[in-house]
Parts: sequence; structure tokens; C-alpha cells
Amino acid sequence: MFGITKENESTIKFNEEKLDTIVSSNITIDGKFKSTGNIRLDCTIIGILDSESLYLGQSADIKGDINCDNIIVAGKITGNVFCKGKMHIKETGIVNGDIEVSILSMDEGSTFSGKCTRKKFEPIKTDNLTNDDKKNKIDNKSNKKIN
Repeated sequence: MFGITKENESTIKFNEEKLDTIVSSNITIDGKFKSTGNIRLDCTIIGILDSESLYLGQSADIKGDINCDNIIVAGKITGNVFCKGKMHIKETGIVNGDIEVSILSMDEGSTFSGKCTRKKFEPIKTDNLTNDDKKNKIDNKSNKKIN
């Protein structure tokens, strides 16, 4: 009755990690946005978004496709999402577009309109490669969906 609230595993994981960047709600980005690390977006983006771990705050408004490893959505996405890991749509989250994801969870009250495809992504094998070759292989693999 008054116990600990059970949170989604991806939300717990994201909260434990350090945020590298926060982009506030008074920013509008028009064009391709590419980021590494953990980022929180509360802004408007019109274009392609390519990042590792994303947290889209309640005021986030993304109009375009997203390619990411993990994502938590509390804002609005109008476009397709390609997520290699976990996607969690919070109760205030709205997604209008198709999703290709390994693991999807949604809170009661969240909105999703589109087609969802569950896909198990292969880990990138980087044994016996130089650091430059590893980076190129990772970049090429992450750019397969969106260009």
C-alpha cells in the first residue's frame, strides 16, 4: 500500500547514469542533431535526431526520425523511432510514427499511434579491430536506418 513505487527498468538505468547534456525548452534546432552520451532534450527539433541515450522531457517536441540506443519519452515525437535497446513512453509521452525497438514499455495514459516492430539488434563485434575501425563500424551500423 505505501511501498516503493516500481519504476521501469530503463528509467532506473537512465537515472543512475550521468547526464552529459541538457538542452532547454527555449531552443529550436532545425536540421540534423547528432549526439553521443546521455542527453536530456526539452527543446524542439525539426529534423533527424541521432544519439545514444535520450530523455525527452515533457516540453520536448521532435518532428523527425530518431535513431538511438535507449530512449525515455515524456514529450512528443512526430516521426519514426529506431531504438536498439529500451524505449519507455511515460504517461505524458506521445509518439506518432512507427517504432522499431528491442524492448518497449508504456505507462498508462501514454499515447502511441503507428506500427511497432520488435527487433533484436545484433551486438557490434569489434574484436581484432583498431580503434578507428571500431568507430567506423559503429558509425556505419548506427547510420543504416537514417541518412
